[in-house]
Amino acid sequence: MVNEETIILARQGNRDALIKILKSAENDIYKTAYYLTKNEADAKDLTQDALLRVYQKFATYQGQASIKVWAQRITTNIFLDSIRKKKAQLFSLDDNEAYQYIPDEGSSVEEQVEEQLKSQEIRTAVTKLPEQYKVVIVLRYLQDMTYKEISQILEIPENTVKTHLFRARKLLKDMMHNSMCGGVS
Repeated sequence: MVNEETIILARQGNRDALIKILKSAENDIYKTAYYLTKNEADAKDLTQDALLRVYQKFATYQGQASIKVWAQRITTNIFLDSIRKKKAQLFSLDDNEAYQYIPDEGSSVEEQVEEQLKSQEIRTAVTKLPEQYKVVIVLRYLQDMTYKEISQILEIPENTVKTHLFRARKLLKDMMHNSMCGGVS
């Protein structure tokens, strides 16, 4: 964890303090980058781009959000910008064991998501979600971010985050139901 003194020193241009901040953020940035790109090389590139941007823009850090949230916002924005430019899929989850779908209505959604983390069907279904839903799923369930942190990262209201998560889970449930029924509703 980076302390306030390190942040102040970094703001004053202390290179060692800024490097300490970058090192503390690197692992979380890489995890998000990997979950979004699902490719080690792309994740490393995205991580490097994000760390460089954090380094270049640190003077603009206002302290309204934690450095972790601020760095995650930068990472997510770089990724989304690249997607918009490429008009490509957000990410592929073919080998990712971190996605799941749980049709069991008896437990909470969070419990359901954690219980069936290895479901191939959900990984496939998540790849078909609209971009804004994929991102909130990654940040919420794979990065264990709070609604508030996701809101800060994506620069959208907390209620919008909740709505995106609700809609994403509903779409996943519908997709899973259709795949279990052989595509017939």
